[in-house]
Formats: sequence, structure tokens, C-alpha cells
Amino acid sequence: MAPGKKEVEGGGGGTTVEDKRKTGIVQAEVDRMKQLSSTSGYATQRLRVLDKMLELLSKVRTQSETDELEILFANMSF
Repeated sequence: MAPGKKEVEGGGGGTTVEDKRKTGIVQAEVDRMKQLSSTSGYATQRLRVLDKMLELLSKVRTQSETDELEILFANMSF
């Protein structure tokens, strides 16, 4: 586990406190996007990216997946 990261007790799967916080942020954005029109190209594409982020947050990641997740967060505005 990376320095400064705490594993959530009983969380398993390498889930950290920071991952829990990020998951909450992403899930709130998913809920917001689902309120938009289902024909919205913006909402559809953003939901794809958010789903990928949730997938990465929910598992033990390789270094390349961790890097990908950080890039996704850097390019999204919440």
C-alpha cells in the first residue's frame, strides 16, 4: 500500500479512506448525470467515464490503473 494511505477496516480489496471519498464524489456526479436527458451526448459520454472511474476505485489496482485513475480525476471537473 502506498505511503500515507490507510486501509479501511474490513474494507478488503485494498480500499482506502481516500478511495471511499472519491467513490462518493463520483457517485454524486453519476446521480447528477442521470437527471439529464438520456439523449444527451455529454451525459452519455460522462457516464461512461464515471463508470470507468467507479470500476477502478472498486478494485485493487495495478500502477498503470492507478495512473489512469489519477488522469481521469485530473481531467474531470466536479
